[in-house]
Amino acid sequence: MSDRTAAPATSGGLWPGVVTAWARFGLLPAIAAELERQAPRAFVWMVAAFGGGVALFFAWLHDPPIWAAPLVMVLAIALAVIARGRGLRALAFCALAVAAGHTAADIRSRLIATPVLMRSLTAQEIHGRVVAAEFRPTSHRVVLDRLTVPGLDAAETPVRVRVTIPAKNGLPKVGDRIAVRAVLRRPLRPAMPDGFDFQRGLYFQQIGATGFTFGAWTVEQAAPDGPADRFTAWLQGVRRHVAERVRLAVGDPGDAAATAALIMGEQTAIPNDLQDAYRKSGLAHLLSISGVHMSLLAAAVFFVVRRGLALIPAIALRLDTKKIAAWVALGATTLYVLISGLSVPAERSFLMIGVVLVAILLDRTASSLRTIAWAALVLMAIYPEAVIGASFQMSFMAVLSLIAIAEYVRLRVRWRGPEGEFQPFRAVAIIFAGLVVTDIAASGSTALYAIYHFNRFPTYSMVSNFFAGPITGLWVMPWGLIAMLAMPFGLDQMPLKLMGEGVGLVNDIARTVAGWQGAQVHVPPMSPVALAIGTFGLLVICLWRGRLRYAGFAIMGLAFAQPWLADVPDVLMDENAKVIAVSDRHGAMMLRPGRGEKFTREIWQDRYGPSAQTWAANGVADEGLSCDREGCILTRDGRKVLLAFSAAALAEDCAQADAAISFIPGRAFCGRTPLADLFDVRRRGAVALRVNGDGVDIRYALDRAGERRWAPQPKPRAVEPVEEAEEQTESVDAN
Repeated sequence: MSDRTAAPATSGGLWPGVVTAWARFGLLPAIAAELERQAPRAFVWMVAAFGGGVALFFAWLHDPPIWAAPLVMVLAIALAVIARGRGLRALAFCALAVAAGHTAADIRSRLIATPVLMRSLTAQEIHGRVVAAEFRPTSHRVVLDRLTVPGLDAAETPVRVRVTIPAKNGLPKVGDRIAVRAVLRRPLRPAMPDGFDFQRGLYFQQIGATGFTFGAWTVEQAAPDGPADRFTAWLQGVRRHVAERVRLAVGDPGDAAATAALIMGEQTAIPNDLQDAYRKSGLAHLLSISGVHMSLLAAAVFFVVRRGLALIPAIALRLDTKKIAAWVALGATTLYVLISGLSVPAERSFLMIGVVLVAILLDRTASSLRTIAWAALVLMAIYPEAVIGASFQMSFMAVLSLIAIAEYVRLRVRWRGPEGEFQPFRAVAIIFAGLVVTDIAASGSTALYAIYHFNRFPTYSMVSNFFAGPITGLWVMPWGLIAMLAMPFGLDQMPLKLMGEGVGLVNDIARTVAGWQGAQVHVPPMSPVALAIGTFGLLVICLWRGRLRYAGFAIMGLAFAQPWLADVPDVLMDENAKVIAVSDRHGAMMLRPGRGEKFTREIWQDRYGPSAQTWAANGVADEGLSCDREGCILTRDGRKVLLAFSAAALAEDCAQADAAISFIPGRAFCGRTPLADLFDVRRRGAVALRVNGDGVDIRYALDRAGERRWAPQPKPRAVEPVEEAEEQTESVDAN
């Protein structure tokens, strides 16, 4: 192969010359040898490529044709069949995996298609069956299907709607058909260009509208007596029963809510200040059902069943007690993952443990790396939309990094001294060294996704996990397991109380660390491309065999550098033309005073950071912003941007400005001046304006989100001249 490759090119052109040069320096044989070394990891890389295909599907601005990805699959299979070189064949299989992931996401989006409400509906009585009921302290959240909505025909009616119900009105049972007076609205659009797409998240839950209720709900028909409905109602009843038992055993409401979250993954009842403390301290991962919970349960059930059966000679001598224990452990973990609410970390843990238990049943040994790959593949095939979520990304990457550490770091654990004596200090040092190493690995691998999704990084995460990790693993979770096993016999109060004491200590750690100066660092927005680059770098570090894996750190460095090099919008206005913000010299957002649209204000400040500057009535002189009652002029890089609150400001300044953003319709005043007005944002979503050397760039949320099945864009509304003229003469309240 080397002699044939090294032969000089016989035809002209650039590519033969490149091949000849590579062969002369021995690069082609080196690449072939490197690919040969990575062959044992081929399946894992294929799974990663499958996930890349899923992510590619969500990156399009328009729905791709259904035949595109299958055509690529056919071509990739043909290339794999005819290819002779290992490198070309690996490329073909990679393309096949990407196309398969793309196809899986496309099929999923078509199978769950639901109409999306395009206009708000005023308060009226709606009828539907309760399919999900979520307990919350102030207002419960209920999902209804099999809907009857006055004013909507069958083609317009969403498959499901989600409404909030005041806590004083109680929480209906799953399966009951209820009637309630409610206001329905279309799902929220992104709060800014390149912002989170709320419509997409709801679409994959088949929720086509959200809203809130007036008055009490009434039961029209009790839950049917079918097996599926009875099982669903039983699961919901178990969840409520567990939450109530926890509240009885643990006195403090915050400690009780966190304890319930550790058992069932139910975080909605946790007070906002405590959730914020967990995020700032880097302990938020403890509140989700993950590998610790599932592994403890599976191991305990497996051990107890196998040891118990070993005490019965008639069974131990005739049956394989190891496989019986595996079956029982598999059933217990299946029931627990159902009760826990089927979160992504819980499903990932269940699938990984399920692979291990199935391997026991088949007399096989499960590889850790292949186990997580199979778990990821199954989860992506069933729920492709999970790939672009923070939970999936952080959960799998944290576990993958821990597996990589276990493979590349070999620690010789010597618990005893030279003469065989037990050395407790050595044992403690080894335990804490392992905790530090695993925490650094998990925190480092998830930092990329915390920055992308939450624009923040917990500075003292390693410190808080150093103390909270052992408490959770060695005290909280064992007592939680004992409590769950004792609950059917009514003996759970003492274990739950002891568990709550440990949770209270973890809560104190979270609050303490969160209160330290600089506990959380805000990071500018990261682009999806940077996230993809960083993910590839992480995969190289964790999966590549050989010294080339260290190149992954350089690749990740590029991803982490991108947010600090990105441009920040100079002006933001929401889709209702009620909230406006201007960035300061540090890229943080200065919000115009007001109390309306609180949700939008919080999202903007979470993404870009709150500004230390205050937007005064006359503007902010240091930032080039001068204001009066009618509007503001923002001066940046020698250009002027008009922020108009009334027709008077448009008439006076729009023609002289380089661009304008208006709270009212303003086409009649601005001529050729680039303008984003009330009609534009209502039709195209929130707007971001950037001043650069070439002029002024105006971008809308829906232009950046595209037109997909989950985000159909409304048709332009024809505006009568008389209506427009009347609206232009009115001053709009900025609040």
